[in-house]
Amino acid sequence: MLSQFTQPLAIPLALAAVLAWAAGTPTLSVAVVAVILLNAGFAFVQEMQAEKAVEALAAFLPPTAHRPRRARQRAV
Repeated sequence: MLSQFTQPLAIPLALAAVLAWAAGTPTLSVAVVAVILLNAGFAFVQEMQAEKAVEALAAFLPPTAHRPRRARQRAV
């Protein structure tokens, strides 16, 4: 989950939140932090779903494949 906060979009947004806070607009800063957290949450959920999909697809693959070579079948 922590890797979601180092995404290319999250770093400039974090900088924007710090600058907004320093500029005296804490409401904007809190809003930007909320966007960062939502983005990280959605990315985490999407990554988990993708991992489950890959595992489900891997279950359909056979452990070995047979290929012809010089008129013989070989297991790979």
